[in-house]
Amino acid sequence: MLKLHEVLGLMVEVVSPKYRAPYYVGIGMAWLAGALHLPLIAWWLRDWMWMEAVIIVPSVLFLSIWWLLPESPRWLLAHGKTDEALKILSKAAKTNGLKISGIKLKEMVTSLKEPDENEKPKTRVLQLFKSELRLRTFVMWFIWTVTAFVYYGIVYNTNELAGDPFVNFAIYNLIDIPAALLTLTIIHYKGRRRPLATYLAWQGWLVYRYSFGEL
Repeated sequence: MLKLHEVLGLMVEVVSPKYRAPYYVGIGMAWLAGALHLPLIAWWLRDWMWMEAVIIVPSVLFLSIWWLLPESPRWLLAHGKTDEALKILSKAAKTNGLKISGIKLKEMVTSLKEPDENEKPKTRVLQLFKSELRLRTFVMWFIWTVTAFVYYGIVYNTNELAGDPFVNFAIYNLIDIPAALLTLTIIHYKGRRRPLATYLAWQGWLVYRYSFGEL
């Protein structure tokens, strides 16, 4: 989960707001691909220790290709590494077939550059708990916590369903495909705040009824 959050954070800093929703869904599809392989691996190995070893190997291999992933230009600019940010943006423009002169690109980077240390306001983690942000901070923490518990609770509960547990787990993850496409469509036309609030309320109602055997 920590790796997923890091990928999402890097994506938000690199991708423009217009394309963040499709990229977010794309990352979800990558998660889905791994989840669909999991029941096959479990069915084949039938031993949780070997299964853990097989799952860890791809993660270790990523250490050998870390140099292929560029650093976030926003992070570089925030830390005063303008030249490195300029190189990454220049390479990105070339990869996407955009013809931007070095002078124009440098002017754009300079305009986005963080102010000098003497001019820049001090920022600390404690600012998240000030009156302006306190409510939003706790709401987001609560949403993340509840969503994680509900998600893993449903996943672990697939063993309690009738039928083959491997097939049940695969079907549960396949449901994410139409769900992701529907999410992308709703976000495109309705934004994020109201659909998210509606979804969370509906999810809470269904989980509540299921917990008391009403579904």
